Amino acid sequence: MKDIRLRDLPSFIRTTDPDDFLLQTEMEETNNTFRFWGLILNTFDHMECNVLDALKCMFPRMYTIGPLSALLNQTTKNQWNSMRLSLWEEDYDCLQWLETQRAASVIYVNFGSLTTMTVEQLIEFAWGIADSNHPFLWIIRHDLVAGGLEALPEEFIIETKDRSFLTSWRPQQEVLSHPAIGGFLTHSDQYTNARFADKKWEIGLEIDQEVKREQVRGMVREVMERERGKEMRKNAMKWKEMAEQATRQGGSSYENIERLAQDLNQFTTMRTEQLRYIGTMVHCSRGILRLDKSCITNGYLDTSIDWIQGMKGIRLGDISSFVGTVNRDDMFLKLDMEKASNSFRAGD
Repeated sequence: MKDIRLRDLPSFIRTTDPDDFLLQTEMEETNNTFRFWGLILNTFDHMECNVLDALKCMFPRMYTIGPLSALLNQTTKNQWNSMRLSLWEEDYDCLQWLETQRAASVIYVNFGSLTTMTVEQLIEFAWGIADSNHPFLWIIRHDLVAGGLEALPEEFIIETKDRSFLTSWRPQQEVLSHPAIGGFLTHSDQYTNARFADKKWEIGLEIDQEVKREQVRGMVREVMERERGKEMRKNAMKWKEMAEQATRQGGSSYENIERLAQDLNQFTTMRTEQLRYIGTMVHCSRGILRLDKSCITNGYLDTSIDWIQGMKGIRLGDISSFVGTVNRDDMFLKLDMEKASNSFRAGD
C-alpha cells in the first residue's frame, strides 16, 4: 500500500501513538485473524494485486470472489427482480426521468444507507450541485439528515426543479448502469478506498471532509465537463469490464468461489471425521469403551455405539482398527488419546 497517508487510514486508528487504545485493540483483532481457517474478500485479483500478494503470504487459504454484485449477475441473470438486496422501498419513477436525459449528462448523488450529515453540510452540497448547472438525481434518505428532503432550502428546490429528481431511495443497480449517468457523488467512510479510487484506480476525486459548495461545484464540473472526467469514465468502464471478466465462468472470482465451495465441503467432511474420532478416543481414554480379547470373537464389534454423540448407527467395528486393540498400553492408541485430549484445550 504505497503512498498511503495518515489521513487515508480509518479514523479510529489515525494516530501516531503506538500505545493508543483503539490501535492496540485493532491490532489484537487483526492478529486473531491468523487463527482463521481462511479469508474471503469481496474484490478481484487485478483490482488490488499488490495488497493481495502481501496477504497471500499470511493467509494460504484466501478467496477473492468479488465483486459480489457482478458475480450475482452472472449466476442469476434472469432472477434479479427476485434477488433485491435493498432493505428500503425503491422509487422506480427516477428511471423514467433518466430516460428523458442525454447520455452521461446526469450527476447521481447518493450518500449510502448509513451515513448521516448535518443540515449545514447538506446545504453546502446542495448549492455546490446546483451551481454546477448539471441535471442531477439526488437520493436523500429520511434519516440522512434531520428533516430528510424537507431540510433542503425552498429556493434550492425552485431553482433546480427543471433539472433535478429528488427521492428517498432508488434501485441502485439500474441507476448506476443507466447511460444517462455521467458521474457519481457519494461519501466514503473508508478513506483508504477513497485514496485508491483517486490515485490508483483513477476513477474518482476526493472532496475535503470540511465540505464547501465551491469545491463541490468545481469537482462536479471537473467530472462532467473536462478531460479528466472523460478519462475517469474510460477507467471506470475498463474496471467494469475487468470485474465482469473475473466473475464470468473461467474468471478468477468465479474459479475462486468454486474452489471455496470445494474446500469448505472437504473441510466439513474432514472436521466431521475428526470430531467423531476425537469423541471415540476420549471415550476410550475414560474407560467408557471396554476392550478385551472376547471382543474379537463374540460379536461385540457389532455393538451399536449410538450413545456417542454424532455417530448414530455406527458399530464398534466401524471405527478405526487401532481402537479395537486389546492392549491399553498400545503406543498408537495412547498417542492418539493424548492428541484427542489436547484438542479440547485448542482455541479452534
